[in-house]
Amino acid sequence: MTFHAYSEWRRVQRPRPTVLGPPQTFSLRVPSRPSRWMFPGGSGGPALPLHPSCRERPFPAFSHASRGFTAAEMLTVILILSLLITLLVPSVRLVQRRMERNRAAADANALVQAVMHYQQVYGEWPIPAGSSANGSGFYVFGINSILTTAACLRTTYDLSPVLRRLNPDSPDNPRQLSFLTLPTNTFDKGEFVDPWRARYVLVMSAQNGMFDFAGIAFSNLSAFAISSGPPMANQSSPSNWVFSAGVRP
Repeated sequence: MTFHAYSEWRRVQRPRPTVLGPPQTFSLRVPSRPSRWMFPGGSGGPALPLHPSCRERPFPAFSHASRGFTAAEMLTVILILSLLITLLVPSVRLVQRRMERNRAAADANALVQAVMHYQQVYGEWPIPAGSSANGSGFYVFGINSILTTAACLRTTYDLSPVLRRLNPDSPDNPRQLSFLTLPTNTFDKGEFVDPWRARYVLVMSAQNGMFDFAGIAFSNLSAFAISSGPPMANQSSPSNWVFSAGVRP
């Protein structure tokens, strides 16, 4: 084959270029509400080729009626709640009891600090005239049937006269000093009570020196206060009582 014949053969075999006509414009009519125009075969516009994964699929039918809990599920929930309550109640009660004892100790400390301050200012205890010490050498004020089981705490004196002398309006407080400020929830019918609604007992020494209280010896204290503590089987035991600072049963 000559070169001329080969060139003619290449010209015939070469694919002819596609002649593009003028650009065409298309317009899509978008309906006022959603329709099936975007899917093949829909109405409202030309069919557009979509990927098979984008074609319309039927949606599952949902029922508006909610399915209720079965008996087994309800029993399981009740069992879990019962276990949680069983575990939490003792812990909450323990924290509450500890807070009550702390409050009782704080009130006892406040009472002792008040009478000691009064004694430093006026040189005498804030007790009514004619008060006498008991056989153990203590001035004991505050009637508590549980604490008076100890012989050294037996008394017939009420704590109210002592509290009145700590008030700035008392005639026995001529300098009108406020020695003691207590919240209203520490009083029950005018009585100074602990968190368990029992009366405090205030003990003041008739003479400075060593105390031997219920078999517990301690010194360097001229006054202390006691609460009978929370109601328990061994409430008459000093180990359950709440003392002011400096006293350890």
